[in-house]
Amino acid sequence: MNEKHVDQGRRSFWKTMAGMTWKERAKYYWYYYGKYTIIGLLLLIMMGDIIYQTVKEKPEVLLRGTAVNVKMPPEMERKLTDDVLPYIGGEDPQRQVVELAPNVLATADFQMRSVLRTKFQGGAYDYVLMDQTALDLIVPMESFADLSLLISKEKLEKWNERFAYVQTDEDTRLPVAINITGTPLAEGCTYEGEYIYIAFPVIESRADVVEPFFDYLTMELLTTGD
Repeated sequence: MNEKHVDQGRRSFWKTMAGMTWKERAKYYWYYYGKYTIIGLLLLIMMGDIIYQTVKEKPEVLLRGTAVNVKMPPEMERKLTDDVLPYIGGEDPQRQVVELAPNVLATADFQMRSVLRTKFQGGAYDYVLMDQTALDLIVPMESFADLSLLISKEKLEKWNERFAYVQTDEDTRLPVAINITGTPLAEGCTYEGEYIYIAFPVIESRADVVEPFFDYLTMELLTTGD
């Protein structure tokens, strides 16, 4: 369609409209161009929604964790955020969150072990919530932090029986995970076996949150009567 035809069409349209009342013009326009108007409005709404979703403020993730062989319902994830934030410097549970991504690790799943090892070493997670099977499979990866370097000596002694240890040689045992079985946090989760643990990957940049997070776990442990 060249410019001449466009100009002729425009003049024909306005000539037709000129002899009509406003009501007739509205009916004429809607009859011939209504569907295009609707399509245009829908496109504008879709574009507006895309722009809004792109620019709207996303929650700040203060702690990023994974649950391996453990299921935690959404209401418990929300409670985890609400409870942990005060310990790690959070102020607004509507804008700051504690994340928990699910993963499944089976005894023969060598590929998933490799994936998790890469994620731990790359700093993808700040903490790991897991069952006994996952703990036994992940500990040999040497991906968990030595908690004796991150938690005060007094706290280590007080909660000694709650730690899972790894034997490095004849004389050395290192605490690498915390048994939280029986706590309100654990009671809200679904997992196989008798025990549930939390550990922290070796990430120096996030070491500052481990002891505050442990303080939260301590309050949880106190409710078990241990």
